[in-house]
Amino acid sequence: MMHFTAKDVLLNDDGRVREILDTNEKKQLRNLADLMLSVYFPMERIANEVIQRCGFTIHNIVNWLMGSVPFSDPCRQRQLHEGIRAFLDGNSIVATHVLAPQIEAGVRRLADSLGQPRLQSRNPSGGPDEVRLLGSLLDDERVAAALGTAEHMRLRTLLVEPAGMNLRNNIAHGLSSDARLGMAQAFWLFHAVLALGCIRPDRDESEPKGES
Repeated sequence: MMHFTAKDVLLNDDGRVREILDTNEKKQLRNLADLMLSVYFPMERIANEVIQRCGFTIHNIVNWLMGSVPFSDPCRQRQLHEGIRAFLDGNSIVATHVLAPQIEAGVRRLADSLGQPRLQSRNPSGGPDEVRLLGSLLDDERVAAALGTAEHMRLRTLLVEPAGMNLRNNIAHGLSSDARLGMAQAFWLFHAVLALGCIRPDRDESEPKGES
């Protein structure tokens, strides 16, 4: 007879077991998600004031992002521009749907820059390799170190953890209601884009980055 302790099983997008999560860690992720949502209002106000006072434009922001490691692909410039425009215009539905995939693409490009494989074998007996899922990339030791402890935890909570907001998976699988794609969620995706943008090519990739 199998005995189950106070743990939760986290699954990949394909239903395979990714991680067995201790209840205490699940509570930490849920508490972090609640905290992020609760502090959204003052943080968004501060961010808007900084943008206005410094005269930042969408063009300025995107150009700065293009100089980072995660967002150095020029083919994504327009998508970043439209996602940030939607956020600044208060269109949370468009902002969340556009920015979440850009963050995932940024993490994948970061992993590439660190020499981490983008493919993985799912079948021990052979067969084609498959693209690594975002949760697997975030838990890669070198990627986690490059992000820094704080940003790594925020990205997990924001994008892939069922105990957190899980935005990437919910958006990708059509599971998000309008109420769960509000300006608070859009703000934290915008925050994640800026945090990834702080990972510049001239920094030592062996040291944690973007931690705050």
